[in-house]
Amino acid sequence: MGVNLNGTENLLKVAKQFKINNFIFASTAAVYAPCNRKHSENSVIGPIGIYGQSKKIAEDKIMTYAAVNSAFKFVILRLFNIYGHGDNTPHFIPEMLKKIMNCPEVFVGNLKTIRDYTYIDDVSDAIFKIIKKNKSFDNQIYNIGTGIGTSGMEVIKLVSLFYKKDLVIKQDKTLLRKIDRPKLVADIKRFFKDYTWLPKHKIENGLKKLCEK
Repeated sequence: MGVNLNGTENLLKVAKQFKINNFIFASTAAVYAPCNRKHSENSVIGPIGIYGQSKKIAEDKIMTYAAVNSAFKFVILRLFNIYGHGDNTPHFIPEMLKKIMNCPEVFVGNLKTIRDYTYIDDVSDAIFKIIKKNKSFDNQIYNIGTGIGTSGMEVIKLVSLFYKKDLVIKQDKTLLRKIDRPKLVADIKRFFKDYTWLPKHKIENGLKKLCEK
């Protein structure tokens, strides 16, 4: 939480010092309240964890700074479950890849939850589109995702297919989250409208790239 808050404050100080007036902030879909429908940028805000809470506070700091510094413009990107090469954090997909590589028995938590898994190359492509199009940003908030939900079980089945492994799936209650949202999927119409952007990677393509490394 401190990294998100202190880091954002420090970057805003640097922006002020060097008169940087275009600011892209990587936020998260975790700022939204749980909902079974796709989340638009106008969906109810209500983070259920510390990470989402810290990102929402950081968003508010950016908007407050922009309100008192008219030259300063921002774009906030609410990113949905990014995955790809080089992910060293214990997110679901890299953890599953490690487990499946090392053992035919895979211990899991809740595999019924639906997530919008977004390949890292699509995220970088979206950021480049923003930079290339704009000489000045316009204080917008965008969802970056695929608009398609995938369950944890579907992810494991795809990975086992690409690795050509027969797996034994066992639930470990210690891996269950105390609070977990059943579904987190993006509505990406706003970003498509403004930047004619769509993700190039479905979950099958992205996972296949990871499994072939």
